[in-house]
Order: sequence, then structure tokens, then C-alpha cells
Amino acid sequence: MSDIITDERAQAMQIGFILIFGILVLMLTMYQANIVPEQNRQAEITHSNDMEFEFSSIESNIFNTGMDGTPSTKVYPMSMRYQTRLITVNAPPPAGTLSTSRVNEITISNSSMEHNVRTRYLKYDLDYRYYQNPPTYTYETGFTYRNFGDAQTAISQNQFILNNGFSIVALQGVYNKTSYNSERLRFERTDSLVKYEITDPEITVPTKLSNEFWVDFASEKSNLDVISYDSTEETVTLSRTGPVDLYLTSVSLSDTADGGVNHEDIDLPSSNIGSDNPTDPTDPPTDPDRPPAEEVYDIRDESWLNNDERIFEVLQGYNPQWDLGDGTTSTDYYIQHQYNTPGTYDITFTITIDGDQYTYTDTVAIVDLTLEYSQRGNSGNYDFTWNTNPEVNGASVTFVANGNVVESGLSQSETDYSYSGNSGDDIEIQLVDSNGNIIKTTSTTI
Repeated sequence: MSDIITDERAQAMQIGFILIFGILVLMLTMYQANIVPEQNRQAEITHSNDMEFEFSSIESNIFNTGMDGTPSTKVYPMSMRYQTRLITVNAPPPAGTLSTSRVNEITISNSSMEHNVRTRYLKYDLDYRYYQNPPTYTYETGFTYRNFGDAQTAISQNQFILNNGFSIVALQGVYNKTSYNSERLRFERTDSLVKYEITDPEITVPTKLSNEFWVDFASEKSNLDVISYDSTEETVTLSRTGPVDLYLTSVSLSDTADGGVNHEDIDLPSSNIGSDNPTDPTDPPTDPDRPPAEEVYDIRDESWLNNDERIFEVLQGYNPQWDLGDGTTSTDYYIQHQYNTPGTYDITFTITIDGDQYTYTDTVAIVDLTLEYSQRGNSGNYDFTWNTNPEVNGASVTFVANGNVVESGLSQSETDYSYSGNSGDDIEIQLVDSNGNIIKTTSTTI
């Protein structure tokens, strides 16, 4: 009898183990099918936001190379990595594509002349596996931004529009690279930089930015008007009155260009900008031997860092001396640093080359942006609350739903912002400075 009881107990234990194992397998399957994709989707959204700095720095490479004539390079991260998992499995990382567009034209004209210069857009796409309808990062003459098709966000500008004139660096050459790894980009000036004097100019540039953007942009500049905007051709024509300066050159991102600027065809008073006449609109460093900042160091905010942390990294084999703005100094090549309180910190960085010291300055803004929401009963109405600590002078908040801008110019502190939507909507709050640059973002899914 005892043997029978023992066998029954053993069978019951086996059945229990099988049931427990089955439950664990089911839970793991559900986690793999539901939780892992959602976590990876959030990681992709965060990565897309974080790429703003990386792509905007390309604009600096193009413009600075055009102005000082020194070739520059940038290591560009084309893809991303999902978080490490011990049991569950991630999909392979997505592939990123960096490419130039078809040829467009910049037209420079006044009552006595007209000249066309070829240029291209530069675009960065990442084939995310879970983030639906992500933005395309886009560079055009004077601006970089995240392009959602019918709206653009995170718009940053360079010195295309000067106080008294224009500074045009046309991007030329065919570039199309798809990769899961980082790519080394090299920018070279394909024409000399020439300063012209032009009277009552009209400048037509290709653009994907809206007419409303250009009108608002021109209203903030002195002696700048929008003459026309063609949504079909995607061009805008800007004008200024009287004699103004025009700096003109081109830069290539490949081994070939698209014909260059053809300075010899431009009948305007001019002067070359060279080593004997280094004046240009960027107000370059007094020491021409100082390497470009983008080739020397990098300050960045990674998605896996805490909100109050930054990475400081030397990109070349120099001897660094860092002052991180909060009393912290270091001579390390790679620093992951945490700031104790929100605020704006002035960074000083010095390197030594052949006994000569070169100093660079930068800033880091540590901003705490919180976001909460509540649903009104079972309706599709949601009340959002957000707050910036500390408040950033001149900044505002943009409310984005599913990649589309709902409203901009909002206060940095809101207690009852109303939004009508659906469960599953992706909401992003962007803290934007007075120049349209995104300082901080936070997101949630309702």
C-alpha cells in the first residue's frame, strides 16, 4: 500500500512540475510577445530623439568646412542596440541609411544677374522595427530638423542668414550608405570661399519647411522678407534691400561634386577669403592651427544615461584637461559624469599639441522635465501636467502626439493641458529654446 501511495505522490509531483513549467513557459512567451516589443519600441523612440545632437553636428561639419576650408571628419552612429536580455530574445538591430537627395538648385539673383548653384538635402533614416512612422532627420541649406512629412520639429539653424547678408554653403555629391555600424564621414570644400557684394538680392533655396516657418523666421531678422513660397516646387525666395554681403562656396560628402559654384560666371564685386584674408562670417578662432572642435571632443547625452549625466570624450590622441563646470576637473579621455543639481554648466576643455595649448568652450544644460497625465472617466479626454526645473529663459514647450505637433509655444509649467486622443497614443513633450532647438524631451504612452 505504501508503494502505491509513494507512486501516486511521485506522479502528482511530476504533474505539478509540468504545470509549473507550462505556466512559466506561457509567462515567458507572453513576455516575449508583448513586453519585449514595447520596451524595444520605447528604446527606439528615445534613440530617435537622441539622434538630434548627432545629426545636428553634421550641419556644423558642412558649414565650418565651407568657411575655413579645412576638411573635417565625423564618426556617425548609423544604428542602435537594444538592451541586453538574459532569457528573452531581441530582434536584430535596425539598419540606418544616410543619403543625399537628388540635385536641387539655389538661385542667386538681382536686377542685373542670375546664377544657379546645385545643392542636395542630406537625410538620415533608421528602419526601426517597432516605432511606427518615425521622423527622417533632414539637412537643408541653413537648417537641420526632424521631418515627419507634414511637420518639422527640432529645427536648428546655422549662419545662413547673416546680420547683413547671406552665407551659402551648398552640399554636393552623391552619398548613400546603409549600415548597422558607425560610418566615418569626410567633408571637403570643393570651391574657394568668395565674398561678394550684391545689391537688392533675391535668394531662392529648396526647403521642406513650411511657409509659416519662413514668415516667422524672416520677421525675427532685420532687412529680410519672404518674396514667395512654392509648396509644389518646395522652394522659398528671400530678399534683402540695399548692398549686402554674400559668402558662397560648396562642400562635398563624396569623391565627386555636382559642378561646384562656378565663381567665374558670377559678375559681382568680390574678394577671396583665404589665409591672407581670413575674415569670414563665422568669426573663426584667432589661431588657425586649432583643430576643429568636432574632430577633438564630444559631449553627449545617451539614452541609457540618467537625466543628470553626460559623457565627455576625446576623439583623438590628445592630452585632455577638462573643467566640467561644477568644480570637477579631469585628464581622462572618457568621462561619464553626473551633475548633482539641474542648471547650465560652462565647460572648458584644453589640449596640448607640440607644446601649444588650444582651448575649447561649451555648455551643458541639466534640465528636469516631468510629465504626468490622467484620464477623465472613460472618455477620450486626457489632462496633462508638466514642469521644467529649472525654467529655461526664453524656452517653451511643444506637445507632440504620434509624431505630429499638436501645439507649440506652451508654458514650461502646465497643470491641466487637455488632449483628446486614444489609448495607445504616443505623447512627447519637447522643451524648445528661443532658436527652435530641443533642449529636453520626455514621453509616455496613454
